Amino acid sequence: LIGFALRQNAEVSLDLYDIYGNHVANMLKGFKNAGKHMINFDRKHLKRGTYFYKLTSGNYSATKKMVVVN
Repeated sequence: LIGFALRQNAEVSLDLYDIYGNHVANMLKGFKNAGKHMINFDRKHLKRGTYFYKLTSGNYSATKKMVVVN
């Protein structure tokens, strides 16, 4: 699960990248209301390793590290 909170209604994009910066998946793209959100995604297709997910909403952008240990 990946959680995030929005201060206001906004278009949101949540993208997953591998350690080399290659785009792996778009986990979310669309409009979300203000408040807390949890995104559940199927990681079965991911190999063990380090990934980065990037949340973009309006002028805001944040990148976090995620480690998959199947």
